[in-house]
Amino acid sequence: LFALSSCATYAQCADSSDASLDETKEWIVNKINSIGGRILPPTKYISLFNGDQFTVYELGIDSNLDLKDTLYCFQIEIQDIDLNKLAIREISKNGRFGLSIESLIGSSKLITPIVGPISGVGFEIILQSDDPNMSKRITKALKHAVCIVSSDPAKKIKSKEKF
Repeated sequence: LFALSSCATYAQCADSSDASLDETKEWIVNKINSIGGRILPPTKYISLFNGDQFTVYELGIDSNLDLKDTLYCFQIEIQDIDLNKLAIREISKNGRFGLSIESLIGSSKLITPIVGPISGVGFEIILQSDDPNMSKRITKALKHAVCIVSSDPAKKIKSKEKF
C-alpha cells in the first residue's frame, strides 16, 4: 500500500536553514540528480535552477543506463511552490519515495514531447535513499528555498539548522 503524508509544510519557515539560496539550490539539484529516477519505465532526472525557476527533466534510459529521450520536463518558479501541497508518498520500505510538487498559482508547466506544455499542474519526483530522513530533508530544503525568495515577509524567518 502507498501512504501519502504531508511533510508539515506551512506558510511560515520556522524550520528553515541558515544555508544561502545558492547552497540550497545546489543541494536540491545534487540530491535529485543522484538519487532520483523511476524503475519502470527506467528513468533518470536532471534538475537545475535558472535563476529562481526550478526545472526537472525526466529522461528515459536503456539497460546500459544510456539516455534515450526526454519523457517530461517540469518547470516552476520557486516562490510559486505550494508548501501546503508539498507531499511525500512512501513507495517501499527500502527508502523509495515520491515527492509531489504543485504550483500555488498555477504557474508551473509540465512539458511532454507528445502533448507539449500543460499549465497549472504538479509533478511527482521518485527518489531512493538509504537515509531514512531524506524525504524530510529534501522537503525542508525546498521549503527553505521558497522562504528565501518569497516576497511575503511572514515567510522570512531566520533559523540556525541546515537540512
